[in-house]
Amino acid sequence: MEIPATTSATDYTTNVPLDDLGPDTLYQYQLGRDISGTFTTRREEAELDRFTILSSSCLKPGWPYNPFQHPLAVKGLTHLHNTVEQMAQRPEAPLFLGDFISPVSDYTISYYRELYRQVYSSPSWTPLLQSIPWIHMFDDHEIINDFSPSSTPQSTEMFENAMEPYISYQRSVNPPALTGSQPTYFSYEIGKVSFFILDNRSHRSAPAHRPGKKLNGWVWGKVNAGCAAVAGHEGLGGTAGKKRRQTPGIRVWCTCHEKLVRGKG
Repeated sequence: MEIPATTSATDYTTNVPLDDLGPDTLYQYQLGRDISGTFTTRREEAELDRFTILSSSCLKPGWPYNPFQHPLAVKGLTHLHNTVEQMAQRPEAPLFLGDFISPVSDYTISYYRELYRQVYSSPSWTPLLQSIPWIHMFDDHEIINDFSPSSTPQSTEMFENAMEPYISYQRSVNPPALTGSQPTYFSYEIGKVSFFILDNRSHRSAPAHRPGKKLNGWVWGKVNAGCAAVAGHEGLGGTAGKKRRQTPGIRVWCTCHEKLVRGKG
């Protein structure tokens, strides 16, 4: 089989249609000396009265940080591998519903491409996970945290830069688009069940302003980028003539892009 030539326009990625494959059959592929793997085609429709699909989102290589692991290790993929390994019937497909990457700066095409390459270079992509067909839809983190479209040139450029590698790495091998006017909407069938995947990010209106609010001594806020656990001090002023004292009063827990801030008083 002749594989289409790859160029820098798609970050040297391509998709290869395979015809005349038998159902529920294990196939092996070899690309040069270094890349090989297997995949199993879908079962006959008559055997798909019972099937399993997986749904997930949000991954980040190397988080939480562990100096004893590979810097691109993805803890969630390891958990997914262990889950699939214990299943009696191989899942038909994982649906990855966004936040495949987590950009924090730059927002150029080359930067977005680098993030995709890092994820796909992770050793957590085991041969088992690579043998299952993945279906993808993007969300805000494929562009920027809490992205919503606007008419500004900066927003348009950022969206176009982010979509270029998403199309090359994922949309190009998704099921065909429903219409040319909505190229990110698609559907597919497993047995007698139809699935419709909608793009809930491209046409989203701007979110309402949500300032942090205090609930039972906790303040909920948003962190635009990065994750960290930090400690600070809250200044508590005294009355005239008394010494001003600094009392530990702030703790921050960060899970991906959110933080909880605990305040005194």
